[in-house]
Amino acid sequence: MKLQVDLGSQVASVAVPREAFELFVEILDQMANSNAVTLVPTQSEFTTQEAAELLGVSRPHLIGLLDEGRIPHHEVGTHWRVRVADVVTGYEPLIAAVAAIRVSDLEALVRLTEAAVEWRAGDVTTAARLASNAAELWGRSGWSWPIVVPRSLELLIGCDHEDWPCRSWASRALS
Repeated sequence: MKLQVDLGSQVASVAVPREAFELFVEILDQMANSNAVTLVPTQSEFTTQEAAELLGVSRPHLIGLLDEGRIPHHEVGTHWRVRVADVVTGYEPLIAAVAAIRVSDLEALVRLTEAAVEWRAGDVTTAARLASNAAELWGRSGWSWPIVVPRSLELLIGCDHEDWPCRSWASRALS
């Protein structure tokens, strides 16, 4: 692919690989949307704070991942360093899980939230219908809804582990 740039008094031509051009277009698109863009060589090393910021997690959470061996790291003196490539690779399972979320899963979460709102407003019948709808949506997507939905509903409506009437209602709403 060849890029031509008009420099006013002259025109410059540069051959670039298609991937580089597509990356350039993506960078321009992100900048047009006021998003910051940073290019970092994959062999670069980050401090734990920089790696945590890249992932959008807390430093203690990242340290936990390093301790568990989920992301490779090494020490420089008394400080840990993490390669950029290792940070991204270590988080691939999370990225894959997020990518696997289907529209029906999101719809189920919305129904579950609506059920909690209706329950808190005192409309138990509508809440039960919405909770059952969430269970049906989750059931189609392969989730173990008999466990996920009642517990999620309990949390949304504010049940604690001692609130048996509330927990009982959440289970009955799905039967």
